[in-house]
Amino acid sequence: MNTIIVADFDQTLIRQNTLLTLYRRLTHAPLLFSVILALIKGRWPRNGLRTVIKEEMYRHMLRGKSESQLANAGQEIARHITLNEPVVSRVRQFQEQGYPLIVASASLTQVVEAILRDKGLAFVRVIGSRAEIENGKMNGRLIHGECFGKTKAHRIRQLRHAAYPGTKMIAFGNWPDDKPLLVDADEAYIVTGNAIKPWKAR
Repeated sequence: MNTIIVADFDQTLIRQNTLLTLYRRLTHAPLLFSVILALIKGRWPRNGLRTVIKEEMYRHMLRGKSESQLANAGQEIARHITLNEPVVSRVRQFQEQGYPLIVASASLTQVVEAILRDKGLAFVRVIGSRAEIENGKMNGRLIHGECFGKTKAHRIRQLRHAAYPGTKMIAFGNWPDDKPLLVDADEAYIVTGNAIKPWKAR
């Protein structure tokens, strides 16, 4: 049986949260601005406060910008990003056995790709959040929403079915956000800071 590695990005392969770092790079407005807008618009009782705050963050930092600006921002913030070395070391051990790495992240695909290339971590694909484009510019919305939780797990299932049928999946993620992904894995690891713990669904 062939094997693939699927790893979360923020606070799994890297130590930081790229959304916050990217927000500070692309906008001068304080994070509180997006929080206040999320509360004023009143969608949070239905969609959850975390979701609507992130929607406002994406809208504020992406709207009117080009994809090249986003990719450049990814390259610029890469210098402030630190690999989570214990996790990366474990991933590279699996890669030495010929297993390809797929990175699954709620972060924007172009940003994740730019950071991975800057850090020299080989990967075959990034499954991440994707910005909607309108007339050559990002409009501040995401295609099918953020690649997070159950959505992330669903997209990985689709990829496995289409491109890696019958493969074993080794997955790394943080808890509880990546539980849906870890449940689907044949071999799963929960990452908490430097610690990597095997996990099995009951």
